[in-house]
Amino acid sequence: MRFKKLNKKETEEYKQWARDTYVVGDKISSVWHPVVVAECERINADHNRNQDGRIRHVVGDQMKASLLRIAKRRLENRGTQ
Repeated sequence: MRFKKLNKKETEEYKQWARDTYVVGDKISSVWHPVVVAECERINADHNRNQDGRIRHVVGDQMKASLLRIAKRRLENRGTQ
């Protein structure tokens, strides 16, 4: 299959699409652009490396901030119990 040659901006857009859309462990389609496939594979590899509970790049910035606030509150509440 022939795929479009991407410029730098398009490459970043395709990677961002993968980060915004792909769910860890889902099937990676052979019809997706190789840049998207590579990003999805990276997402899976990062997930597998980071099973220790750290927040991974697959979580959006707003979600990451919310999770950090929740974790901070939980830690603060532990000290008051």
